[in-house]
Amino acid sequence: MQIRVGNRALAVTAAALLALLMGVWLLAQHQPVSAQSLCSGTTADSGGTVSWCEQNGATGYVVLWWQPNSNAADLGLQHTTVSGGSVTSTSVSLTSGASYEFAVFTSDFEMVGDLATVTATAQTPEISISGGAGITEGGTASFTITASPAPTSPITVNVGVSESGSFGATGAATISVSGASTTYTITTSDDEVDEADGSVTATINSGSGYTVGSASSASVNVADDDVPEISISYSGSGITEGGSATLTISASPTPHSALTVGLSAAETGSWGASVPSSVSVSGASTTVALNTSDDEVDETDGSVSVSVQSGSGYTVSSSAGSVTVNVADNDAPTVDTTHPLVVYATLVTK
Repeated sequence: MQIRVGNRALAVTAAALLALLMGVWLLAQHQPVSAQSLCSGTTADSGGTVSWCEQNGATGYVVLWWQPNSNAADLGLQHTTVSGGSVTSTSVSLTSGASYEFAVFTSDFEMVGDLATVTATAQTPEISISGGAGITEGGTASFTITASPAPTSPITVNVGVSESGSFGATGAATISVSGASTTYTITTSDDEVDEADGSVTATINSGSGYTVGSASSASVNVADDDVPEISISYSGSGITEGGSATLTISASPTPHSALTVGLSAAETGSWGASVPSSVSVSGASTTVALNTSDDEVDETDGSVSVSVQSGSGYTVSSSAGSVTVNVADNDAPTVDTTHPLVVYATLVTK
């Protein structure tokens, strides 16, 4: 359907017209008397401020605006209702760089002045960025780049990528922004190196057709997923009581900072075995001593087992979490020379 504004026929949707008529009807409920212009003219500026002359007897106004396009079935008619007969201006939102026509009506649906035509100021988009949820190394970090106002045509935004840590962070140097927001991503690599958790950062760099907002950079946390596995080994053939065995504590991958690894010992026999209750592992491996005591008791050969205890910052190897060292007794049996059998054996051999 069409409505006529001055000498201009506008094609509008039924919904837009209904909304317009409802606004006029609401204004007309407040003393609808014939409006008399105190002056003439309706104006609009490129920022979206519409002004008109106060009309005697008016209780409010309806402001219509649209983008001229004779080939369109619907001109995108918009409206706003202004209460109060003495109010003579209002501000509306316009699309940057677009052309508009404005018309103002009183509550009696009388047009105030002529049509006002204006082209909205082409505002330079301000680009900002925000970061998404944290990821684990090997994942993809997501960022949201926002343009305010949205550009009227696609713009190329320059982006810089940096990282705290070593995650193989990779992201495009530029991204095309054609709407109010777009998604930017940084990929990371999954390695087998234990390292501290870190982050990746995307920074908006200056470029053509936009300005850089205060939120010019954003970071996403990256968690390392490599936990050292601790194992224990012994390369010797065993010891004699009173001796020591050198055990090797290994970490794979190498820890990025020193780990405190707990140890415990258990023995078969009575060897006075001891190992440190914990050992610091700061590289690929370290050694620890298993000590035994030398007594004067004849006993059966035995062994000592040393185990890695669970703790913070590492896991215990399921196949090499403990080691056993054989221990040989070095005490000969004591002979009771007063025993009858011993005395008899002594006499016989003389």
